[in-house]
Amino acid sequence: MQRRDAVVLLCGAFFVGSCDMDVPDKAPGLAIRPAAIGDVSAMVGMIQDYRKTLAEFQPQFWKPAFGASASSAAYFGGLVVREDALCLVAEEDGKAIGFALVTPTPAPPVYDPGGPTVTLDDFCVADSNRWPEVGAALLTQVRKAGRERGWSQLVVVSPERHDQKNALLQTAGLTIASNWWTTPL
Repeated sequence: MQRRDAVVLLCGAFFVGSCDMDVPDKAPGLAIRPAAIGDVSAMVGMIQDYRKTLAEFQPQFWKPAFGASASSAAYFGGLVVREDALCLVAEEDGKAIGFALVTPTPAPPVYDPGGPTVTLDDFCVADSNRWPEVGAALLTQVRKAGRERGWSQLVVVSPERHDQKNALLQTAGLTIASNWWTTPL
């Protein structure tokens, strides 16, 4: 059993809490490694496909902007070289099949999470049916790195309607703390 640190999910719901549970480090044949500049193109391809699904969930909030692919490439490329960011790729048979991008996020001044907070926003798996193995392996490595780096809280972004991703987060011991609601004006 491993002790799990406080974790939050936002944008579908905030999940927060701690738990003791076993989560496999990775499925056989799956490697989790630091992302590199050479991975950015594959990461952008995955996020573009993921954004199509997000737009089906909530068309206005998740509508991709013109030039989103180029913006993502620039943003991801900048993150993979930042020392304060954690960028991981899930790879199988030499092909990137998922990724996790974690960045420092200051907590609002009215809250005290007990130490540094980071956000796992761009958390993507190429095949949604593989969240239980690929997503779990990425999340396990993010949490391991978080303990090593002294993080006290991880914020994980997930749409409320993304059943496979949210099932993984709940299985991993995350609990809902808040939801975001939206409407056209």
